[in-house]
This record gives sequence, C-alpha cells and structure tokens, in this order.
Amino acid sequence: MSLIALAALHAGWLGMGLATLDLIRPGARPVLRRLLEAYVTGLAINVVVLYLWAACAPVQIAVPRVLTLLGLGFGLAWIVRHRHAIGKPAGRRFRLRIVDVLLVVVVIPPILLVVVASWSAPLYHWDPLAIWATKAGHLLHGEFLRSEAFVDPLRVHAHRGYPIGYAVVLLEHGSLTGSNDQLMMSRGLAVMLIVALAFVATIIAEWSGRRMALAAIGLLVWTPVVFRPEIGGSLASGYADLPLGLCAAIAAGLLVLGLAQGDQRSAAAGAAALTLALTFKNEGMLWVVLICGLAVTAAARQARSLPRTTWLILLTPLIVMVALRIAHLQLPSSSDLWVPSGKEALAAVSLGPRVSIFVAEQLLANPSWGLLRIFLPAGLAIGLWRSRREPLAVVGLCGPLYLAAVVAVCGLTGVQLGGLDAFAVATLPRLVLQLIPSCVLFAVILNSSRFSEPKASAAINPAGNPPPGR
Repeated sequence: MSLIALAALHAGWLGMGLATLDLIRPGARPVLRRLLEAYVTGLAINVVVLYLWAACAPVQIAVPRVLTLLGLGFGLAWIVRHRHAIGKPAGRRFRLRIVDVLLVVVVIPPILLVVVASWSAPLYHWDPLAIWATKAGHLLHGEFLRSEAFVDPLRVHAHRGYPIGYAVVLLEHGSLTGSNDQLMMSRGLAVMLIVALAFVATIIAEWSGRRMALAAIGLLVWTPVVFRPEIGGSLASGYADLPLGLCAAIAAGLLVLGLAQGDQRSAAAGAAALTLALTFKNEGMLWVVLICGLAVTAAARQARSLPRTTWLILLTPLIVMVALRIAHLQLPSSSDLWVPSGKEALAAVSLGPRVSIFVAEQLLANPSWGLLRIFLPAGLAIGLWRSRREPLAVVGLCGPLYLAAVVAVCGLTGVQLGGLDAFAVATLPRLVLQLIPSCVLFAVILNSSRFSEPKASAAINPAGNPPPGR
C-alpha cells in the first residue's frame, strides 16, 4: 500500500507540473526533459503552497492528499489532451554503442547503492535524513501542519529559523499513509535524488551529447558527493545539501537553455527548481540571488528582446523568497553567525588573502573531492574563457561567485567565532557539496562546440521547440 501511495504522490507532482507548464506553452511533446521539467515544477508548487499555508495558519493533514488528487487529475487530463502525441518518436533514433554501455555501467553502481539502502533502511539509519524527519515531526501536531511548532518550548531544536521545505516534503509522504512511515520517506527522497541526477544529465546532453552527460554524471557520483564514508558511514551524508546543489544546477542550466531557445517552459521550470532550492536551506537564498541576478544580466545582454512574461519568470524566485521571509518573521532566527558590525566587516576583509589560501588548502588537501578538485577549476575556467563573448555564459559565474561567498563566510567565522577549525570540519564540506553540481554542469556545457546553440540530442531533443538563437 505504501508503494502505491509513493507512486501516487510522485505522479501527482508530475501531473501538477504538466498542467502548469501546459498553460505557459501548450502542445510540447512529452519527451524526457519535458517530463522532468514538469516533475520539478509540480514538486515546487506543492512545497510552496503548503509552506506558505503553514506559515499563516494550521494546515489540515488532508490538504496534501487533496493536492495529490488534483495533480493526478491534471495528469490524466493532460494525457487525454495529448494522447495523439504520446508514444510517437520525438526525434531521430540512436544506436546504443559499446561506449554508451560502458558509461552506463560506470554510473550505475553508486546510484544503485543509494537506491538499495533507501529501499531497505528507514530514515533513522540515515543520520542527516533523521534530522529532517525530526523537524517534520516538530511541524506535525496531531492532524495539522503547524509552523508554530518551531517556537514551541517543548520542542526545542537548533536552527528554528531554517526553511521547512524538506519537512514539508517528508510530511507529504507521511500524509498519504496516515502514519510516520519513515521507510516510505526514505524511498521517496531517493526517487527525488535519482530524478535530479537524471535532470542534470539531460541538460548536459542537450548541449554536449549523451556520452558527455554520462561521463559527467559518472565523475559526479563516483566522487564522494553521494557516497562519503568518512561521515558516519552514511550513503547520503550531506543529503540536505546535495539536492539543494542539484536544484541550483538544474535551475541555472534550464534558465540558460530557456533563454537560448526562447523557451518559456524551460525558463519556468528553472525558476521552479530555484524556488524549491530556496525552501530547503538558508543557503538557498544566496543561490536565488546569484542565479536570478546572473540570468537577468544574461537576458539583458542578448540582442533580441524578450517577452514580459519571461522577465516575470526570471524574477519569480526572488518574489517567492520575499514572501517566505515575511512568513518567517514569526520564527526566531538562529544562526552560528550574525550580521557583522562595521568593525567586524573590515576585520573580515583584512583576512581575505589568508582566508582564501585557507579555503584553497582545504579543498586541495581533502581527498574526498577526488578528481573533481583537479578537473572542475580547470574545466570551468577554460569554458568561461572560451565562451566569454556569449551573453548566456554569464550564468556560469554562479559557481565562482558562490565560492567567493564561501570565502566571505569563512572570514566572518574567523572574526566572530575566533577560529576556523569548525568551519573546515563541518561548514566547508557541505557548502562545497552545494557548489559541485553547478560547476560540473557549466564546466561541460561551456566547453561544448557551440555554446549558444544546444545540440539536438537524439534522446532528449524536444521536438517542436523554436530554433535556438542568440
């Protein structure tokens, strides 16, 4: 029964997204990228609706069930409307060669480990997920979802001012079964992780071909981004940071792709992915500011004019961020750092060179980043240089700018907390987990033969799109 509920919930997200994106641009073929865009969009809509509702008033536990039923209904209506296009080939056929098979064989083992672990062990065996399951429990009072639980003195926990997107997702899984089914939650989050990895591969393949996409994902999953045995033996340590980083990468890639092709559906899905990242952790706000700012800059640099709706789509995550922060005013903020005074800010700036060297040493000396510590900086730098005259390449700066923000946080840690040891052990690794997916994506697509014109990948080309242009 729990597996049926799990399938219904994720299908409801997909149906909600399909109906929403169909309002933006109807008639697109149901190819892989379109389905992934719909999945992320529907998930973001569910999370934001429940998040804002819970911040304003108690939410009956039946509401997530109603949203799931609505999504399933929208999905069935979409299937009926597009029944003539479903099943038809969306592009030229491709041959599966030995190189493709070898790349798939390389990618599968670490992903399979995560799937097997999540399918057999409930959340309390996965320490980072257990933390978020506890937060979901703090939000759930009987038959209601209540954000006021974060200020309940009987339920004291750290970081009460954190966004509650993960807790909402976990609660959606539990609401369908009517119990705190942690095994179902674990399986559902594993599905989300696999979808996110597939989405990053899909975007890379759009620009550089499926083999390059498989190679990039293989490099990503075989480094301890997914598998980090030094942290409690968990297969998904940093789980709260890796999906956030994957959402940021998906958002940046889709916004670039949408601007390149004049495709508002992809741009809207990118905005939805970025909004989803915003609900996960406080660092999501930085990703929103960076990616939205860079995407708007890239759009302004393009020669052609864009419809007003495209500008609204690009700014949507910022609008949602403001709404969520207003909703969070009732919650006490809790952070290891505080707003620096002028004296502290000057002291942090004076530490800049020393802190930069410290961060570089930590990244280069930490063997857990594997080959990524060598290839990522070089690949990203070469790609940015090669594509420097392309307006859309501006978005590729989100990785370096985020790293600069990491250096600033490190400097404030040294000034306010009097040492960098805690930052090196706990904070830096998880911030780099967020950074790596977007750096992998842009290191590959910026080095594609023609960055301004994505390749028509055999498996992923969305037939019916307008021709790519500047």
